[in-house]
This record gives sequence, structure tokens and C-alpha cells, in this order.
Amino acid sequence: MERDLKSDIWAIWKILINCKENFLYSKYLHKPDTKEEAEYLSHSRHFQFLQHSLWRLCVIEINKLLSKSDKDFYNLWTFIKNLENNIYKGHHVPADAIIDWRNTLSSKKSLTKKILLLRNKLYAHTDRDVGKLSVDITFEEVYDLIVIVEKVIRGIYIHSFDSDILTETPIFERGRFDIIKVLAKEKNDRINAIQNWGKSKE
Repeated sequence: MERDLKSDIWAIWKILINCKENFLYSKYLHKPDTKEEAEYLSHSRHFQFLQHSLWRLCVIEINKLLSKSDKDFYNLWTFIKNLENNIYKGHHVPADAIIDWRNTLSSKKSLTKKILLLRNKLYAHTDRDVGKLSVDITFEEVYDLIVIVEKVIRGIYIHSFDSDILTETPIFERGRFDIIKVLAKEKNDRINAIQNWGKSKE
């Protein structure tokens, strides 16, 4: 059955951007810019909840793209297979590019299995043996996967549409996301004011 390439790659792009937004916010809340922000976050149950929730959503979204399940309609494995089978009429992607994408995905197989395990056992479902689950995935590893998806999307736009596509997130801007800085400063100012008031009474 013939499919529309632009429609499919646009759907993949939207999943990626959603994943990347969650990734960047979560990473910032786990690894802020200053020691004062880190101290503030370590004592905030609200932001700790957001840290975890955003990371959870990031894992669920990246799994949609890297899963081999038919239930994840826009996964890259199926997309690449469709390219090989010439499902997208009127578009030619060089065979060496497709082979490169497949090999790159295959090289991350052990990591994508970890992502799938987290998604299935903990984040999208609650497994009864969840207490025994031990899966360690770093921000750097997930970022590598994001870069792979970006490479495929960019490659499609270059080869098939003779153009490029923006992969920057439309919402998250680390330099302008200053809410934690503001809250940390306000807390420190309050503590200093109390301490100075106490000293003035001595």
C-alpha cells in the first residue's frame, strides 16, 4: 500500500520534538546550572515529581520511535523497511543511507532494549516484579538516540525534499528557563534576611 512520505516523516518529527522537550526539561531539573539551584531542587518534592514525570514521558516517546512493535506505528524500523520496499512512490533515498541508518540503529540494540524494558515494566505499565527491576540509562545515552532519529529525519528531507528541517525544540530554552534560579535566590534571600535579623538582635 502506497504511503505519503512527508506525512509519515512529519509524524516522526512531532514524536521526536515531544521527546526532546521532555528530555531537556528533565535534564535541567536533574542537572541545573548552579549549586544553589541543585540545593533548592533536592528539597522540593514538587520539582522532584516533575523531574521523574518528564523523564518518564521522554522514555515513552523515544520508545515509540525505536520499538519494533506494530503498535508503534511510526517506529524507525518500519519506516526504513517501507523505504526499502519502495512504499513511498516518487521518492528516492540512496541505499547506502538506508543501510547506514539501519546499522546505526542496530549498534544501539542493547540500549533500545533497556528503553523498552523501562517503558513496558515501569513507565507505561506496572509490572508485579517491578521491585526487582534494575535498569540504568543516562541522559547522554538517550541523547545519542535522539541524535540518531534527527539524522534520519534530516536525511529524508535532504534526499527527498531537497531541504532541511529544524530539530530545535520550540518551547525549552535553557537560558530563559529561569524559574529555578528565581526560586532558589528567593529562598536564599529569605534565609539570609532571617539570619541577619537574628544577628541584629544579639
